[in-house]
Amino acid sequence: MMNLEAAGIGEGISEVIVTTKSGAGAPNAAPIGLVTRRTEAGDLSYSVKLYRGSQTLANVLETRTLAANVTDDVVVFVTAAFEDVRAADFTDFEAVPVLKEANAWVVFSVTSEEEHAEYFQFLLQPERIKINRKAVTAINRGRNAVLEAAIIATRIHRAEDERAKAEMRAQVKNYKELVMKCGGPREHAAMRILEARCSGL
Repeated sequence: MMNLEAAGIGEGISEVIVTTKSGAGAPNAAPIGLVTRRTEAGDLSYSVKLYRGSQTLANVLETRTLAANVTDDVVVFVTAAFEDVRAADFTDFEAVPVLKEANAWVVFSVTSEEEHAEYFQFLLQPERIKINRKAVTAINRGRNAVLEAAIIATRIHRAEDERAKAEMRAQVKNYKELVMKCGGPREHAAMRILEARCSGL
C-alpha cells in the first residue's frame, strides 16, 4: 500500500482539488473532501462523496479514475469551487489531468460505489503518486477560515429556503473577519472571490 502521508494525506478528511477528465478528454477540477479511514484489519481505506449534477461525478462514472491534487493555496480552492480552471493550469500525470502548481498528485481508481439519492460514494485505490514539493507551513487560522467559508458557500444553492440561505451567507461573513485578521494576501484574495460569488447565490 502506498504511503500517502508523504503527499500530505493522512487519516480523516483531507481537502484536495480533485481533477478528472471526460471520456472526450476535457479536464475538470473541483474541491472535494478525500476521506481516509483505518479499517478493522488495520488497512487504510479511501473514499469520496460526489453529488449528482456535478461534472466530477459524470467524469468518474465514465472513466473510473480521479486525481487528488494536494495544495495549500486557497485561491485555487475557491476558484475551482465556482469557476472553470484554465486549461493552461493543467498538465498530465500519466494520462490523468492534474494541476501544475500542486504540491503532490495522487491518482486513484474506483474499486466500488454506492448510489444514494443525492450522491455517489466511491471507494478508491491509490495507483500512482508524485510529490512535486514538500511544503512546510505553519497552521494559519485565516487559511482554514477561507476553506470553511468556501464549503458553506458551495452549499448555499442547496439550501431549502431563503432563511437558510441568509444564515449561510452570515456564516461566510463571520469567517471573513477571521480571514482578514489572520490571513495573508492569498487568503484575502480568495475571500474577495468568495464574497463576489456569494452575492450571486
